[in-house]
Amino acid sequence: YLKNKISWKRGLFLYGIQGNGKTSIIKTIVSQYPFKAVTVSPGSQSSSVEEAFKYAESQSPALLYFEDLDSLLNTSVDPSVFLNLLDGVSSKNGLFIIATANRPELLAANITDRPSRFDKKIEIPIPDKELTKKYLLKWFGKNITKDVLNKVVDKCVKNKFTYAYLKDLYIS
Repeated sequence: YLKNKISWKRGLFLYGIQGNGKTSIIKTIVSQYPFKAVTVSPGSQSSSVEEAFKYAESQSPALLYFEDLDSLLNTSVDPSVFLNLLDGVSSKNGLFIIATANRPELLAANITDRPSRFDKKIEIPIPDKELTKKYLLKWFGKNITKDVLNKVVDKCVKNKFTYAYLKDLYIS
C-alpha cells in the first residue's frame, strides 16, 4: 500500500440477530491484532462520530468499531454525515472499520453495498444443530449425559436459541 501510494482502509460489516456473537468476534479481533480500538456506541451524536474518526486516524493503525450501526444511523447520527466521514476527502489511512447491525434492512444500500465502505459483509447466523451441541458441550462438559444433551440441543435448535441464550441456559 505504501509503496504504491494507496491508503489502507478496510471495512467489515457483521450482521445478524442480537446475541449471536458479533461483539465477541470484535473482541477476538482486537485481542489478536495491534490495533488501537475506538468504539462508537448506539446513541452517540454526530459530533462524537466525527471525534472517533479523528482520534482513530491519529492512532493509526486503528480499529474503528460502530456497534449497532442500524440503530445509530436511524436515531442520532445523520447518514450523510457518516458517509462523508467514511469516504470524505481525507485519506483515512490505517483504519479498519467494523460495524455491526441486528437489522441490516434498516440501512440504506449506499452504506452497506459499496466496496471501500464495507468490503466484506458477513452474516452471523443462529447456531445450527452441530454448533449448538459443540457450544453446550463447551459449557457443560462431562456434567451432561449424551441423551440429555441431544434432547436439549433439539429443543434449543427448535426454539432458535442464540449463543447468548445457550450461555444463559448453562448459567441458569
